[in-house]
Amino acid sequence: MASELSLSVYAAFAKSGQSFNTDDLDLLGQTIDVSGSYYIRRTVLASTTQAALDIGSITSCGLLIGVNRGSVAVNLRSGSSGANVASFPAGKGYAMYLATNTPYVITGSSTAVFEYILVEA
Repeated sequence: MASELSLSVYAAFAKSGQSFNTDDLDLLGQTIDVSGSYYIRRTVLASTTQAALDIGSITSCGLLIGVNRGSVAVNLRSGSSGANVASFPAGKGYAMYLATNTPYVITGSSTAVFEYILVEA
């Protein structure tokens, strides 16, 4: 079956006389073929000690939709010894395709609840 995943992205910016939106990028209603059969929805308590994201039965990570429910930034790492590759500011959520099968999260201070959905690629 094709186009199992549907995704819409919209952004608009306006500040200091400059503005843009993503209407012309045609990002609404994208369909994405996935070869895997699994997704997982989990919550992890991120802290100053890195923690691996539970990927369950997923063998090839794909789309990650994450929400930081805490009051400090949560950083995403590409592995246990990897560098920070993305940051989820306090209270914010984002979607991205992962380029690693060993995602970790860590904070710079305190703890934060990180909620995520991961779709197998």
